[in-house]
Amino acid sequence: MSREPCSGIEPLVADRVEAVMPAEGIAPGRRECHDAQPGRCRVDFVYPGAIPNRIALEITGIWDGRHRAGVRFADGLTERLSEIAEREGLGGWLVAVQTGLDLRALEPEIAKVIRDAQPNRERMLATNDQIRPSHYTASDLARLPTRNAERRFMNEHERLKRMGLEEVKPIRAGREHVIAVLPITDVRSIGPFDDLLQQAVDDNAAKLGEAVGYERHLAVYVLRFDASTSPDLTAPPRFPPEIDVVWVVHRYRDETERHTVWVARRADPEWRVHPSAVEEP
Repeated sequence: MSREPCSGIEPLVADRVEAVMPAEGIAPGRRECHDAQPGRCRVDFVYPGAIPNRIALEITGIWDGRHRAGVRFADGLTERLSEIAEREGLGGWLVAVQTGLDLRALEPEIAKVIRDAQPNRERMLATNDQIRPSHYTASDLARLPTRNAERRFMNEHERLKRMGLEEVKPIRAGREHVIAVLPITDVRSIGPFDDLLQQAVDDNAAKLGEAVGYERHLAVYVLRFDASTSPDLTAPPRFPPEIDVVWVVHRYRDETERHTVWVARRADPEWRVHPSAVEEP
């Protein structure tokens, strides 16, 4: 099934890039959706009134296929669980789950874990505590009344771990009652993504090269849990002659809990980093 032009991630990424363009001395003006429509450029958007130069913007992504599917399901899971949180007054919670597993079976389990943890929510907030299946201490077991209860506790933790539940943590969020589901991969090493970024640049050079008379921008949406949000770890790519500016837009927040946008021009030795004024939905 073909998708609508300029749909999917394209409008979100364009919004985030446009929001920080003024900090780069760019007034983008109105954007036009082209996206290979008849009689138009193959790039996603053009900005015919941008100052100081007209802009052609192509948007691409770096993702792991399994993780991307997990993100889509986690977004729906966030919506459904947040409806329960609103209805039952459960407060704010962050839930980390493993992608690549059947998260549908995990949905009612998450709700039950949060309901059961509700009496301890304020204590957990005060001590920055969380529930991590299969991670517990001897003192946790000592609080249980019998050996059978201890065995059931351990078995339940192992079962939830196998189903893909990684962590449940209370949070104070903008919404009073929300359950935010964070999908993660089984990759434990978070690091640079130079090769993936260079591949994205090289793959889109020819398309941008067709936009004659425009300053040619590539925006790369990074939707990988193992891609570091530190600009010190991933260098700007090698620029082919067809690309003038590269933007990197991160799905995940950095260590300061901000979404960031990186930008580099052809001669720049390092990224300039801007906090995004447009949050993820």
